[in-house]
Amino acid sequence: MKKYIILFLLSFALLSCTKEEISPTQAQLTAAHLKKDIGTKSISSITVYALDGKNSIIGGGTSFKITDDGFIVLSSADSDGPTFNLGQLVDYQIFGSPTLTLNLYF
Repeated sequence: MKKYIILFLLSFALLSCTKEEISPTQAQLTAAHLKKDIGTKSISSITVYALDGKNSIIGGGTSFKITDDGFIVLSSADSDGPTFNLGQLVDYQIFGSPTLTLNLYF
């Protein structure tokens, strides 16, 4: 009888455990959407604008890397440039033909 009570309590304890789900951050979701939209397209230049009423240019480069944790790192031929948190991205545009330009608006 003691075995059955212990088995019942152990089964109850295991069944009452809940699986915790971890949701991606807004930056990670934006990074995934941006990666999907860019796909295999060749981007020749990147310009970053501040939506401050003047659309000031705050960064740029000729290549970029999107990290798994939701950041975009811009770079040019000689060095890495600024890093931006994609969780703060308001909008972006991909345009041009045959070379493409990526505009990011923060």
